Amino acid sequence: SSVSWNPDVNTNPPYQYVYDQGGDLYTADLFGGNAQPLAGADTSMWLEAMPTWGPNGKIVFARGTQGGTTQGGAFGFQGQADLMEISETGGTPVAIIGASGTGAAHYYPFFSPNGRWIAFTQSNSAMSTIAAADATVKMVRADNTGNVMDLSNLNSAPGDGASSYTTWSVDGRFLSFSS
Repeated sequence: SSVSWNPDVNTNPPYQYVYDQGGDLYTADLFGGNAQPLAGADTSMWLEAMPTWGPNGKIVFARGTQGGTTQGGAFGFQGQADLMEISETGGTPVAIIGASGTGAAHYYPFFSPNGRWIAFTQSNSAMSTIAAADATVKMVRADNTGNVMDLSNLNSAPGDGASSYTTWSVDGRFLSFSS
């Protein structure tokens, strides 16, 4: 499972988080449990995984239709995967412009601390979201305008390996990733 904490710990109940299990998303809180499906991200026709909870009350996640795959305990998609956004209370997911509908696999989203950007991994071959040889790190505006930063100066040269698994520094000034 992937887990993401609500950045606002002063909620009621406090210390809420979202996680994926069995192809669906669930929300819960640390002390009370209260695990429940996230309505709209719990459908049987889609696989939903890899959530990130933003400071804007939105949750972004990867969604695909192809069968999932596991490797070393990790879950991944095979085939196209899109980034979707949904309210923390559930609802109808909305495709993230610039990170969906391209035929590629878009996955491992991670909100910047200020909520303005979403860093993610993209594999144009969409063969798998686990160790895709052509994986690159990109960023898209969280306001859904479709403004994408390719970050080509950060990614490996073609054939030199993948770049993936982004993480923001607490102050949002730095982005780390595996390459």
